[in-house]
Amino acid sequence: MRRVAIYPVVWGDYRKKMPSMEERNVTLHPVLALHGYAVDFPQKPGKATYHFHVTSGDIEIHHHSYDGIAGLWCLPPESGDEEVTVLHSGEDADITIDSRIHDCEPDYVEIANRHFGKRAVFSYSEVNSQHTADSGCAGKMDGILPGFDSPHFAPEGRRAFA
Repeated sequence: MRRVAIYPVVWGDYRKKMPSMEERNVTLHPVLALHGYAVDFPQKPGKATYHFHVTSGDIEIHHHSYDGIAGLWCLPPESGDEEVTVLHSGEDADITIDSRIHDCEPDYVEIANRHFGKRAVFSYSEVNSQHTADSGCAGKMDGILPGFDSPHFAPEGRRAFA
């Protein structure tokens, strides 16, 4: 197995992004470190099965759908997958993630360390994938609220910004 470096996200985000390679080994810092305790899991729309092996610590796999009203990934997965899956030290598991597009945004999958004081080390590899085509959301919102897309729009012709 190859060790993979994890690169921090620009602007000091607490999460890290994983590069796309075949086998991946990941070390998550303790939650109290306030950085590096979670990684964004790159997932295209469609079903994909991953093999996870947790070497030490415990990890949580969070899967959420987008809520267009709240503007957050806070809904349970539209596909019916479990919202949170927990894997403990020494466990091997094949997990299928059925990622979909909801409110024109793809599902969000994140892997986080479950412990506040110790590191979590795990590896994963993609076993099988069936990605779907684009949902056709591009341009759906165009023309629904004409004029509201202007940063200077205000009722009765008044300017919102001076």
